[in-house]
Amino acid sequence: SSDGGWLSYMNNTHTGGYGLKIKAGGDSGDYAFLVENQDSSFHKFKIDGDGVTTMNAVSGSNTITPALHLMKINSSGSGGDDAGAAIDFWAENADGGTNQLTSRISGFAQSATGGSGFNGGLKFFVTSDGYNPVQALHIDQTKNATFSGD
Repeated sequence: SSDGGWLSYMNNTHTGGYGLKIKAGGDSGDYAFLVENQDSSFHKFKIDGDGVTTMNAVSGSNTITPALHLMKINSSGSGGDDAGAAIDFWAENADGGTNQLTSRISGFAQSATGGSGFNGGLKFFVTSDGYNPVQALHIDQTKNATFSGD
């Protein structure tokens, strides 16, 4: 690979404009988006026409292999304790198609004093109203778990 040797490059110069829109097939047998390895023998990332998304990470051993890196970046300064990225889970309401937040998993920094040696933990949230996540489980850097509620 060579730095800057892109097959294609798109640049949206309108700060208020949209990015990229792809219209594709509408069922699970169609691809809306597909990334393969060089010889097309392996799907690295795909979105099927029905919205199911698959990411594959290749490893030469039977170990846990990172397939996704989520990063939280503070656009107005440096990061700090209790900051991190999250995954939100949403579901469609039974009363007309409104999507609402159901739960959240977040990774967070502890002792984020600089360098690359700070600690991290996980927080698990649930909602009872579809809007406000409430922490249900906290796992800190020492592997201590704190459950909320009964």
